[in-house]
Amino acid sequence: MAGAVATQPSVYAHARLTDVQLRARQQWAVQGLAILRTFRNGQCTDLVARMRPDVISLIYQASWAIGFLNATTPIRPDFLARNWARLARAAGLIVSSSSRVGAVVVWQPGIEGADAPTGHVGIVIGISGSRFTTREENVGGTYHYASGSYSTRPLAGRLFILP
Repeated sequence: MAGAVATQPSVYAHARLTDVQLRARQQWAVQGLAILRTFRNGQCTDLVARMRPDVISLIYQASWAIGFLNATTPIRPDFLARNWARLARAAGLIVSSSSRVGAVVVWQPGIEGADAPTGHVGIVIGISGSRFTTREENVGGTYHYASGSYSTRPLAGRLFILP
């Protein structure tokens, strides 16, 4: 795929595939709703968690599986915006430098105005010519929503978690 960034193999690429997937899914079934509620805070991750809960679910399950396979206490992933592309890649999701409608866009700190310590995330809602449009939260303040328009050209520090 043009513009795609090579992804790491999924944590499930392992001989115990079925067992680990089943256990991770069971953990999500028990804890998923409570985890999604923690995102209801008016930050950029709040909107993305509501629009793409599948991404949260898959990242959580992969993190749980890593802990299970390493015989450690499963850890909850650090969902700061700057970490989303790395977490998604580790979960086997496709991370690319090219946008697509429905993709989660992840900005590293300082890129295109993203917050210096945490980065920023949004959702791609449209693509027209050489620009893509986003829906974002926590732009100009907590619980403030905005749309943004950005160049589709690849940019260091900006990646997309594809649907």
